[in-house]
This record gives sequence, structure tokens and C-alpha cells, in this order.
Amino acid sequence: KQSTVLRRDRDELGDGMVPGMQTIFMKTQGCAHNVSDGEYMAGLLASYGYEITEEWSDQVDVFLFNSCTVKGPSQDSFLNMVAKAKSSGAPVVVAGCVPQGEPGRDDFEGVSIIGTQQIHRVV
Repeated sequence: KQSTVLRRDRDELGDGMVPGMQTIFMKTQGCAHNVSDGEYMAGLLASYGYEITEEWSDQVDVFLFNSCTVKGPSQDSFLNMVAKAKSSGAPVVVAGCVPQGEPGRDDFEGVSIIGTQQIHRVV
């Protein structure tokens, strides 16, 4: 399981606009392959200096959700979290087979989509 990384003091981060200095809320749901992809993306982001957290907060700079179509309840939960994150005004990124399988969904309007073959582009 991915651990929560402690967030740096906001004063140290300044305005949060320097790449690699933002805090990213990341949630992965679904199959074992998705969990592996989520760990890979979290590792890439952390290696570039981003802080990864599983703690939902108004203080996060970006929301990143990774989900799978195989498990129906996971997909419903995923879509609910995307809607909540979009209402926060922070950028939202969705990854995995849900957005790849249905990129034209109204739920994904205004969010960035990363397909299963592009997870290395998360940075």
C-alpha cells in the first residue's frame, strides 16, 4: 500500500507553481494491475520532487485518480471523487482504463486523461 508522504510547509513551497513542488492527492482503485500502475506513477512523481498524499485536503495542488473498469463499485466511487475534485477548482488528472475506455464521458470534461499506455507521461 502506498504510504502518505508528509507535506512540506506551505511557506517553503511559495506559490506552488514551480514544477516538482506541488502536493498531489493520488487515489488508485481497481485491479492489481491498476495498483501497480499507481505505484509506478507515484514513484515517477516523487522522483521529480512532487509530494504524494492519500489525504484529501483543500491544500492539495492536483488531484490524480487511477481507476479500473473491471470492478463496478470502484468505478462509481472513482466518478464521485472526480466530481468532488473538479468542484475544488484544482487541476484533475484521471488515469487507467475507465477514462481510456470512455474518454468522451461528461464526467471527464475539463480534466486531463492519461491512458494505460501513457502512464510514464504523468510527470
